This record gives sequence, C-alpha cells and structure tokens, in this order.
Amino acid sequence: MDRNLLQKDKKILLISYSLSMTGAPIALLNMAIALKNFGYSPVILSNTDGDLRNVILDNNIAVVIEPQLETNVSSFAWWVKKYDYVVINTILYSNSIKYLKENRKEKIIWWIHESSEYYKNININLILSNIVVCGVGKIASDNFYRAFNVQPYNLLYGVRNECLVQKKRYDDRIVFALIGKIGYRKGTDVFLDALEILPSHYRDNICFLVIGSKEEGNDEVYARLLRMASFRPEIQVVGEFDRERLYGAFSGIDMLLLPSKEDPMPVVFAEAAINQIPSIISTGCGTVEYLKNGVNSYIFEKNDFKQLAEKIIYAYEHRNNIKEMGKEVKVLFDKFFSMNVFESSLRKLLREVLWEE
Repeated sequence: MDRNLLQKDKKILLISYSLSMTGAPIALLNMAIALKNFGYSPVILSNTDGDLRNVILDNNIAVVIEPQLETNVSSFAWWVKKYDYVVINTILYSNSIKYLKENRKEKIIWWIHESSEYYKNININLILSNIVVCGVGKIASDNFYRAFNVQPYNLLYGVRNECLVQKKRYDDRIVFALIGKIGYRKGTDVFLDALEILPSHYRDNICFLVIGSKEEGNDEVYARLLRMASFRPEIQVVGEFDRERLYGAFSGIDMLLLPSKEDPMPVVFAEAAINQIPSIISTGCGTVEYLKNGVNSYIFEKNDFKQLAEKIIYAYEHRNNIKEMGKEVKVLFDKFFSMNVFESSLRKLLREVLWEE
C-alpha cells in the first residue's frame, strides 16, 4: 500500500444517482472499496435506495439516502461542502454541479459513464478548476468533450473477484445470455430481429437466456420479447437477478450478447470476462476498442441484426473455439478491468492530479 495516500482522518463522499444493481453504481461501490483499502473512510450518498445498499453495508461502508438529491441543489451543495474529497458518479448531477462555487476547498472527481442521449437536457458551460473529470473509456469521454470542450482523464472501472464462479454444464445446448435493461438503447430490438431470421434448425441446440428488467419507456419492445418467448422455447425470459443469482447464472453461460446501440463500457462484459465468457458485442459498446474480433470476442456493427444472426450461427458452428476465446478474454480482463489495475489507476489519479501531499 502507498503510505503517501493514507489519509486516515479524511472522509471521502461518493455520490450516486441510485443504489440499483446496475453498472455505474456497482463501479462506484468498487471505487469505494479501493479507497477504503487506501485508508480513506468512504461514505456513499444516493438519490434513491436499492438492492446495492445491502452490498455496501456488507463491505462496512457507510451509506446515506437523500431523497430528491438530484433536483435539490441546496441539499447537494450542503453535502459536498461537508467533505474535503468528493466523487460524483455520472452526468446526472450536472445541473447541481453548475451551482457549486469556484475556488472551494473541496477536490472533486466527476466520473462520467454516459452515452450521448443523456446530454440532451444538460445546461452547464463551466467546469470548475477544483473538478477533475474522468471518463470510462473513449465513448464516455468523447461525449463529454463534445458537450463541454473538456477532455476527461481515462479511468476504467474495476471488477472484484466475488463474481468468479465455477463453470458447469447443464445440458448440451449453447447458452447465449442477454443481461441488463431490456429496451432499445440496449439493442433488444436488434436481438429480436436477429432471432426472427435465425434458421429454425439451430433452435433445438441453442438457449437464449434474457436476464433483466424493462427499461422505462420501452413497453413495446418488452412486449415483443414476451410474445416471441411465448412460442419460442429456446428464449427464456427470467427477469432481473440480484448479484448472487447473476453470478450463479454465469456458471452455465457460454457467450454474452451485447447488442447495444451505445454503451460506453458495460460492466457486465467484465463480469463475464473474469469467468472466461467471451461476448458477441456491437460496435456501439466502448469495450470493442480493447477487443480482437474472433480472438477474445466476436464484434458486429451496431444495429445490424443480420450480422448479429451471422455471429450467433458462426459461434454455434465453431463452438469448440469458445473455451479458448474465454481464456483470451480473461487475459484482457486481467490487463484492463481487474481490481489491481483499477487500484493502480486510481492511486495514480489521486497522487498526480488531485491531492498529492
């Protein structure tokens, strides 16, 4: 441990928009755990409650729920003022950040995860000098730069070994999994279009496992998924899982499907990769900049359902390659997404950019 980073009298506030079991809040929890390892006392503050709260408490990290934090500017400023060091997670607090005063004592990391659609209603034209902006990969950073003309530092998240499970084979079918919110942004429509043209003779030997809940405003595509699953037994829609059930599901998954239209750096990719599960992934996912097509995953053009269907067929017909691809994607995980790598990147950020002492 770097003794220069130990600040045992320093508490650090980490602000989340929710405590849902989704990518950005989970990434923030893993940052809190890393900071705790450095000797800080992290406190997680959230606008809304959720299942992640129990996981936070299990890791002996303080958590506070402040309703309407996202819209209550005075409450947001009051919390920030209480701490010397603050991490603000995601773009969603931008309208509160613009009311913070210049030259305050707080040193702030603003960690950006979002796709371009989240910038539609943002009204801010100044990034304060005491705010260091970090982006989770190129897509998130480029979106922020286009909006504010500020280039974020690159700070990928880390994934803990707790999601590592023992692989099991339940039957002879190849299991493809679609995990996450169900909706257009995540490419559920592209997935369904691909299944529409998938030749029927493949269906007896393939299972499509759909894990997740409907994203708000996506009733039509969700209803279409349920209709198709009602007469296509190879499609299993099982709802949203907590992390324990999800990690258990990884034991029987062969490949992950990530057909998103724009997803800067999906956490579920890394959670699968640590379990040697490769992906069929669209160019809309920022993760592809680290991948080699056909080596550690299969890449297809976003929105191209025909390519997705072709990749599914190719993966099935070359299923003997999946195990080797899994080994390769685990190598990639160790290089970019492990907690050791994340802690090293975070330590460097703290030392060189924010509060070197």
